[in-house]
Amino acid sequence: PATGALLEFNRTAHEMLGYSREEFEREVRVGSLEDPETYAANRRRVLEGGGAPLSFVSRLRHRDGSWRTLLVSLTTLRRSDRLEAYSLAVDITDREEIRVRLERTEREARE
Repeated sequence: PATGALLEFNRTAHEMLGYSREEFEREVRVGSLEDPETYAANRRRVLEGGGAPLSFVSRLRHRDGSWRTLLVSLTTLRRSDRLEAYSLAVDITDREEIRVRLERTEREARE
């Protein structure tokens, strides 16, 4: 909805970001955990996508202040006067950290 409220979410959604179900429902809004620049870019892609499914990487702030890297698959559906987004997110934080370390190790080995 225009408020950015989450209509529905599963246990994994709130647990992966360190929130209880009640906190997540009360405190979290679409875009509230994402850095503003990334949120604006992703929102623009969604709105320009015309309902086509999208996949993108996003970083969301965990309740403890750390950042989690998520692979998001999202599609939208227009219902009456509102645009609803349906998404699935996979936490790829560990995978991304390993990738960065591997790239650093390879670069150092070439030097």
